[in-house]
Amino acid sequence: MNYLPANMAQSTKNVFKALHDLDLLDLVDNKNPHMAECQSAAWDEMVKALNDAKLFPKPLNKRAVQSRVNTLVKAYRTDDLQNKVKSGTEEQYGQIKALVIRISSAIDDSKKARIDKTKAVAAKIIESDSASQAVIEEGEKGRSKRPLDSDTSELTDEEAEKQEFVHTTGGSNDDWEDEKEYRKAQKAKDRAEKAEKSEPEVKKARAFRVSKPSEMAVSDDKWIGFFEKDAQRKYALKEAELKNAYDLEAKKLDIRAKELELESRRLDIEAKRLHIPLDEFNHLI
Repeated sequence: MNYLPANMAQSTKNVFKALHDLDLLDLVDNKNPHMAECQSAAWDEMVKALNDAKLFPKPLNKRAVQSRVNTLVKAYRTDDLQNKVKSGTEEQYGQIKALVIRISSAIDDSKKARIDKTKAVAAKIIESDSASQAVIEEGEKGRSKRPLDSDTSELTDEEAEKQEFVHTTGGSNDDWEDEKEYRKAQKAKDRAEKAEKSEPEVKKARAFRVSKPSEMAVSDDKWIGFFEKDAQRKYALKEAELKNAYDLEAKKLDIRAKELELESRRLDIEAKRLHIPLDEFNHLI
């Protein structure tokens, strides 16, 4: 009786054959996990269905299932699919290829959807920033404005002086009342001095006391400054958040590509290990 060597004994390692690939790809095509709202849950559900069918000697895990799907998709995109399908008929290969084509398109659609979503978020941020800038500009327009050139031809002297005072110093009505009393006292003092000196009265240039700005002007400045700082801070945060999202997505894609490459190498090594030299096989016969 001829005994098989150790490397010919029944292996407990899960090996995907054509029938397995058909079951797996058909399940992926129906569930379409790449477009699912929760992709991880969709993959878990498919893994459970495959394990319940007991297609393999050992239970599958999510990583093995995803790796097999990615291997077949990558092989299709590099015209190497037929070499990755084990012990299948031409009809089975045709069915596998059709399923892989649909899954590959679903993967591309999911990537495009993620990119469109990222662009939509960016557009929303830009729109929000534009709205904030518009509010700032509107606030600037709505600030207290005082005419530089006033028609005082129909105003009394006191009204003209009041308007000039308010325009020059930005004072309030109360400030003007104080200024008016101050001017009356100053004029009385001037007239007394002139009377003592018996000199012709000479008009002096008007003197204005420096008055503090009105509370409304100070409040406007503070409010505009606060709004500008808040808008700039929000813009910086959104910009950083968007950049982090792009960087994270790029890192995920790089990691997935490396995982696929490692899995492909591991499968090639395993295939070489299971390959039996022709001379040894003839000797066993």
